[in-house]
Amino acid sequence: MATGVHNAILTAVRNEVAALALAGLAAANVKVRKLPTVREEIDTLPCVLVAPAEEPERVEPLSFDPPALWRVVYAVDVVIVAADNADFSTNLDTYLRWREQVRRALATPRLAGVPQVFDVDVETLAPLDRGRLPELYAFSGLSFRFHVAEPEVDA
Repeated sequence: MATGVHNAILTAVRNEVAALALAGLAAANVKVRKLPTVREEIDTLPCVLVAPAEEPERVEPLSFDPPALWRVVYAVDVVIVAADNADFSTNLDTYLRWREQVRRALATPRLAGVPQVFDVDVETLAPLDRGRLPELYAFSGLSFRFHVAEPEVDA
């Protein structure tokens, strides 16, 4: 069975982030998940989680000329999660640098392995999610909207 486009995008984003070799982050700690959340019993922190965003994909006509094409916009969240244990200063520069590197790497309409992607929008989320600080973790997220041209009917 062929991989769906949204899953292919998630995998490609994971691979792009892992290839950045972020200082202090093992490539194995970049993971695709259903939700951007960690479980202490199975996760080694820090990690970067790649997950579908909460918003559904948007679908609109791109071209009615045969073959008809649809613009489908798939939303993907990339979230840095680190155990901070209520330490509000250590590693701040590291997390912000990782965030910048991820944003720069993915803010291009080229996504290896997913040739259907022709554009991308970046929506920055809070550099550090203050609502999550009581959980003793640092969460820093970015959200990407990948624009894909899909045929009306699969060939």
